[in-house]
Amino acid sequence: MKKIFCAIAALMLALASFAQNNGPSQYFLNAYKAYEEGNLELALQYIQKQCEEEECDFQTRYLTMLVCYKAGEYEVAGMLAQQLLPNLKKDAHEERSDLYVYMAVAAFEKNDQKGAIKLLNKALKEAPRSSWIFYERGYVYAHQKRFDAAIKDLQASFYLDSTRIEALTLMGTCYQYKGNQQEMARCYEEAIRRTEGKQPYIWCEYSAAHFELGQIDQAIDKLFTAILINPNDARTGRMYNNIQRKNKPELLARLKQKAEEEPKSATWHSLLGDTYQEMDSLKQAYHHYRIASLLEPTYDGGVTPLKRLAQAYAEAEDYDAAIALLDEGLEASPMELVYHRLKQVYTHSKGQVADALTMVERLILFDEKQHDELLFISARYLYDLGRYEESMAKCLELMKTDFKTVPDYTLLMGKLYAHMGKTAESDDNFRILLKDAEKFYDYAAMKPIGITKENAEQLGPFSLPRALMGLGRTDQAQEVVTYMNKKINDVLREHPDVQIKGSLLYNLACVNAQTGLLSEALDMLDLADRFGYSKAVYMQHDPDFEPVLRSGDSDILLRWQQICDRIAAANQAKAAVIHEATDGVKL
Repeated sequence: MKKIFCAIAALMLALASFAQNNGPSQYFLNAYKAYEEGNLELALQYIQKQCEEEECDFQTRYLTMLVCYKAGEYEVAGMLAQQLLPNLKKDAHEERSDLYVYMAVAAFEKNDQKGAIKLLNKALKEAPRSSWIFYERGYVYAHQKRFDAAIKDLQASFYLDSTRIEALTLMGTCYQYKGNQQEMARCYEEAIRRTEGKQPYIWCEYSAAHFELGQIDQAIDKLFTAILINPNDARTGRMYNNIQRKNKPELLARLKQKAEEEPKSATWHSLLGDTYQEMDSLKQAYHHYRIASLLEPTYDGGVTPLKRLAQAYAEAEDYDAAIALLDEGLEASPMELVYHRLKQVYTHSKGQVADALTMVERLILFDEKQHDELLFISARYLYDLGRYEESMAKCLELMKTDFKTVPDYTLLMGKLYAHMGKTAESDDNFRILLKDAEKFYDYAAMKPIGITKENAEQLGPFSLPRALMGLGRTDQAQEVVTYMNKKINDVLREHPDVQIKGSLLYNLACVNAQTGLLSEALDMLDLADRFGYSKAVYMQHDPDFEPVLRSGDSDILLRWQQICDRIAAANQAKAAVIHEATDGVKL
């Protein structure tokens, strides 16, 4: 979606002039309807069609600004507002004030607080009774720690519009920093009264005020009230995370108390499991997750206990136990797409590609949001099963979508054409992949572009050596992979405490194997295991490691088996811990 914002903004800013008097087109009407319904991505797609096929007129640009602002793309909205400003009529005071506000918010986002205040002052001259503008200026004053000025503006904002409850809560924060707890409490209590205590964010903000004053019991009280109103919003908010990070023992004790008072509540057991997991007390975490999943299999209050248990089993490669849990959830809620998707992934991880393909093809029928990704997965599974014509048909269907720009798609097309004997078409796809990959890799200098200690673990894209292999340039592919290996080893030697993604190291092991660097592939598998990517079952049917399995080198095969056996034994021990904590748990 970010790409669409950038493309739209660039297109509009590039056009010098536009009309203001044309009537709305159907594209515009569709875009506005999508905006009103909150479907911002669809609104932008209609706007893009309007600009490409008809005209980027004033009203289209104005709507684009509104969409960008609503989506939190404040800088883009501010740029568009600045462009629109000279085209307003002299008496368009309200519209002019709005544009100044959008520009002010963009300035604030760029840390230009003085510029934001100047623009908000201009906005108030155009609309001196705007609650919104007073609130925005109060917000900036609060960030400048000019609390008296902020309170004055926030009072004006609330006086002009008593439904602007956020003015009350921000006033409470200002009074808190001024050390006036009585007025702080008055503001929050008034906000609670006016919303009948039904808005969790107010309780969370009130909790944050107590937390910052060191009043942990009161902070947890307010937080728990928010959880009872909406556990998902309260659990995922910054306040819960702050208390969990800094006051785990106090939070744990209170959660235990709540679980004892309400033993049939999935909420408290889920949060207990979550807190135990944060404390690395995994057996207790799994125990409470299991209780919660039995109480409510599809519970989701910021923590989804059944899903977390299934993922824990899958990480230990006990896929049968993971799938059994997901089936419990699906029995309670047959259309829970997340559970269907995880079941498909774990079935594939077991090596049951044909069964996983059947699941994907069912999912495509009713998971509209993930349609293109699922279609690609089905194409990949068909390829792995040797059903190349069917795989190609899926890829040609994806050709009509934006998914065709994904490197994995281009790689699959290259491999498919090669298997079908269409060498020219295969090479064309590998060249596209190569060109895209070289945006991130300076082949002439033999190094990734912009490599630093911080991004050393992002050495990809691994499509570069795969593209070179596809074009028969094995020596060059090996050079690239050798350099990547060296960079990883250098970083580990120079910075022993660096954290590298285990999945990246696994992918590096894959391209080592594909380019014939078998010993180095095993070195990277050892590193991947060290950094948390331990998948012995999946490794043994991953086609990337076929060169290892058919190498005929007894030392390579022995080492491969030793790595697989070590990882499998460690995973069995992990799974045993989960089973010990969950088996036999009853309500």
